[in-house]
Amino acid sequence: MAGVTDLGDGLTVVDIWQGLHANAKAWPVNPYGLASAAQNRTLIDGTDLSVLRALAAYPGAGWSALCTAAGWTSYGAVALSWCQGATLPQVLDAWLASGFSLKPLPEYERPARLLNPTLLPQTRSLSALVEAAQPNAFALCVMIAHSPEPLDFDMSLETLQSVPQPQLAAFFKSRMLQKPVRSPDEDQLIVIWTATVKGTEFDIWEAA
Repeated sequence: MAGVTDLGDGLTVVDIWQGLHANAKAWPVNPYGLASAAQNRTLIDGTDLSVLRALAAYPGAGWSALCTAAGWTSYGAVALSWCQGATLPQVLDAWLASGFSLKPLPEYERPARLLNPTLLPQTRSLSALVEAAQPNAFALCVMIAHSPEPLDFDMSLETLQSVPQPQLAAFFKSRMLQKPVRSPDEDQLIVIWTATVKGTEFDIWEAA
C-alpha cells in the first residue's frame, strides 16, 4: 500500500467509494437482520456519514478524478460535497452527470440526506430556499430533500400555483401531503401540482 493516501486508520478514497455504493445496495433490504428496516437504515447512514467526514482534508479535484474514471453516481457526487474546496454547483453538476433522478421517495432522497450540510442553507423556509437555489430548480429539490423536517410554505398562493417543473411540483406535493391539517387553498394546490406531474416520471403516486 506504499504511496496510497491514508485518510486515517488505513482508510483510502477507494474504500470510501466502494463502501458508499455497497451500503446503498444494502440500505433498503436490511441485510444485518435488525429488528426493523429503520434500525438498519440508521446504522448504515451513521457509517456512511462517519467515513464521509474523513474526506474533509482530501482535495475535491482528486475525488473528481476518481469518479470521472469510475463513472459519476449520485453517491460519488455526495462524497464530493465533503471534500476540500468543493462547491455546491460542482456537486449538483456531478449528480446530474450520473443520470440518477431525484424523486420524493426515501430511496431517491437518501443521497441528498448525506450531503455536507455546510454547503446548504439551514432553513425549512421555502422562500429562503428558493432565494438560495435561484435560478436552479434542481438545487431547490435537493435542498428540500436534504432534511426530513416539515417545509414552511411561506410564499404567496399565486406563486405556489405556478410551478411549471414536474420535479419541483412533485416535491411540493409530497411535503404538503405531510401536513396533518391543510386549508382548502392548500388542498387546491395539491390538485394543481398533481396535474403538473401527471404522466411524468415524477408521478410517484400514480406509479404506486
